Amino acid sequence: MPQLVARMRATGVGEDDTEIRYSIAALAAALRRIPAQPPIPLAKLAHDITGDPHYFDLATRNGVLFVAAVAERVGQTEPARPDFVRALLSTVGVIADRLSATVLLFNVKVVGDGPIDRRLRDSPAPVALTLLDLVQHPPVLAPQTLTVVENPSVLEIAFTARVRQPIACTSGQLRAIDACPIPTRCLARRASAVCR
Repeated sequence: MPQLVARMRATGVGEDDTEIRYSIAALAAALRRIPAQPPIPLAKLAHDITGDPHYFDLATRNGVLFVAAVAERVGQTEPARPDFVRALLSTVGVIADRLSATVLLFNVKVVGDGPIDRRLRDSPAPVALTLLDLVQHPPVLAPQTLTVVENPSVLEIAFTARVRQPIACTSGQLRAIDACPIPTRCLARRASAVCR
């Protein structure tokens, strides 16, 4: 994997020889286990290899190197967007963040009849959806402008103030909205703009 080796030489893999050897061994062990059949969660793969379920978390150096290695192995360009990273990993049987990545939706209008559509339509309160919900049963949304906020407190204020505007809250992880199959114009606004 010449691209991965060049990247590791340029950016480093650890602080000392022991950490560097451990990182390389963990990466090699992970690559030997893919493609995974049946599919395995990224956290389980990391735990089985290192004892740490967060070892290959996508926001860490080890996670970034793992994604780069997978991309090189399958002959693709390394993806930058979180949804493309998850899609790449799924091609080799690795499932990332399906339950930990959540989005809160409030006042979002739907026109479909799936289970998520019904939850959104029937709930007067914000609805928490995981990436698994959005991927397995994506809602069919009506045309609308969706305001995206990061802080759940903004959504709480909007709820208590009976705001009728469609709002999505990514709970501090704006990248989570990348996974949301929302064919609308997304606008990030300040709390004062959303909740006046």
